[in-house]
Amino acid sequence: IREPIRSRLLVEKLRRLMQIGRLIDAAAEDTIAGGAGSTFALGDFVRVLGVLDSLAGRLGVKLGLAVIGPTDPAVDPELLAIQRSRTQELVCRHTRGSDVAAWIGEADLALIAFDMTAEEIDKLVHRLSRLDSAEPTATEGAGLSAGTAELDLDRFPWAGDPGMARAADRAERIAALARIAEAQAALRSARQAGGGIRAAETH
Repeated sequence: IREPIRSRLLVEKLRRLMQIGRLIDAAAEDTIAGGAGSTFALGDFVRVLGVLDSLAGRLGVKLGLAVIGPTDPAVDPELLAIQRSRTQELVCRHTRGSDVAAWIGEADLALIAFDMTAEEIDKLVHRLSRLDSAEPTATEGAGLSAGTAELDLDRFPWAGDPGMARAADRAERIAALARIAEAQAALRSARQAGGGIRAAETH
């Protein structure tokens, strides 16, 4: 953080670091469960990300990342459950079999899209948002917002040493969760602005 230190930026950085910590703990303990369809538990989701990232690196393609959720998440648990169900149904119905998703919070669904740039993931989220608004059962305040990014993890060399391999695997998982937390922060900013799609900060 560069001086002079701005309190708003400091609070946002600390909030993001705390969210990364929560995601690391949740992934390690599998405390965020999966749902119906192709929605993974968070721990499984992070393990799959390592495979997808390795494959994307070999093929020279990108992984698109979006954290998607209702623009105005309901406080009432029953309404929130309806919003979650709508978000999950849209994502599972209108994404490809190679795309993977997992809940990372009460109302936030992380989606990794194979071979998609940041621009293409933006288009996908716009399409999902239009489909959500067009649903005949859409309620007042319906609509999706998102934070988007490309997920491009650095591969850590481990030269056949099992201890180094474990350390590299952990470093890659933390890097992935950090990027997901950045996209989630972009979603939070979009919500505060009344909705829409925001790109995560570059890292």
